Amino acid sequence: MATSNSDDRQTGAGAARIVNDTASETFESTAHVGDRNLVTNRQNEVSVDDTLIVPVHEEELVATKREREAGEVQITKNVVEERQTLEVPVTEEQVRVTRRAVDRDASSGEAAFQGGTIEVPLTTEEVHLQKQVRVSEEIEIDREQVQTSERVTGTVRKEIVDVDETDVR
Repeated sequence: MATSNSDDRQTGAGAARIVNDTASETFESTAHVGDRNLVTNRQNEVSVDDTLIVPVHEEELVATKREREAGEVQITKNVVEERQTLEVPVTEEQVRVTRRAVDRDASSGEAAFQGGTIEVPLTTEEVHLQKQVRVSEEIEIDREQVQTSERVTGTVRKEIVDVDETDVR
């Protein structure tokens, strides 16, 4: 805060001049509003006629937010192998030979006294393994926003005005 030591004013349309003691600066501009002369210096002190108006400043904390990458989540699928055993029912044909004692006359169409081999085909089921790909599970990945509160601290400045009236006459 600066105090004024010298106050030279002209009346009417003239400009006002006030010299600042602390930095010996003169006011930068003069404005005329109605019948009043408004004079402002570099420290934003405004003089309206015989009244000097000195603004008192104070800082306040204002929080702003910006988005940044906070990391990432990796979802990894690995392929593993495992042995599986299946019990599969299998059908096969077998030959059973049964002998019976018979006593009858041979018929005329039967081949008698000829040797030979009789072949009886047999079948069995053979197991073949095939692999079929099936979807056994699905993983759904969503992102959701969760709001929390974060405490931030900062230092602010403010101007304090002291009035010393010891030399007032």
